[in-house]
Amino acid sequence: MGNRGPGSVTGAVVNDTFPAPAPGTTWNWTCVGMNGGTCGASSGTGDLHETLGALPKDGSVVFTVTGILNDPLNWTNSISADVPTGIVNSGRVSTVSAIGNYRVMMPIVMR
Repeated sequence: MGNRGPGSVTGAVVNDTFPAPAPGTTWNWTCVGMNGGTCGASSGTGDLHETLGALPKDGSVVFTVTGILNDPLNWTNSISADVPTGIVNSGRVSTVSAIGNYRVMMPIVMR
């Protein structure tokens, strides 16, 4: 998730509901901030519902999710971002996926 400007954003919430993992496994995620972007937490398990720290203009965070898919040929996930009042979520979502490991990126735009 990144902030394309023009000012800083604080308190955006990233939500992602992952598909069912393979029996006996869980989804694990990590978050890394770049260009001044800050994660709420650096790691966790299960679905995402993570409140971010500061996202300055051109700052971003990247969530990397790992696990084993229960049904790798038939899965979906649901990503969204809740942004503070006055911030516009551009709605452009880019999901790069591979079996067992995918990264989700979602830009936001402040107007």
